[in-house]
Amino acid sequence: MATVTPPVRQNNVHIVIFKYKSTADEAARSAVAKAFDALQTQCVSISTGKPYIESLKAGMNYSEEGFDKGFEHAFVLEFATEGDREYYLNTDPAHAEFKKFAHPAIEDVLVFDFVPGMF
Repeated sequence: MATVTPPVRQNNVHIVIFKYKSTADEAARSAVAKAFDALQTQCVSISTGKPYIESLKAGMNYSEEGFDKGFEHAFVLEFATEGDREYYLNTDPAHAEFKKFAHPAIEDVLVFDFVPGMF
């Protein structure tokens, strides 16, 4: 499979989908989802001090098709640049803290990144 490097300035979409451990009760699942949703304002640029996640949409699966494989919550983030996405993934302290917080409740995670229209 070929590796595609996205352009410097084009929306980068980052999708994260969680499957929770059977031991994670509804309160734990809700807390993880709310903490993830809060990243939109907690993740700030070190150069500007302002949030850099352009949009964050989140929700619970309600599909009746039966293909969810046990995944429950999805999060769709948009970043203006690949650099913003890279910072989020590898450096941002708010994201790092979220991962530590969520880890005990998560059984599996699916991550998918793409640039709209790039095939």
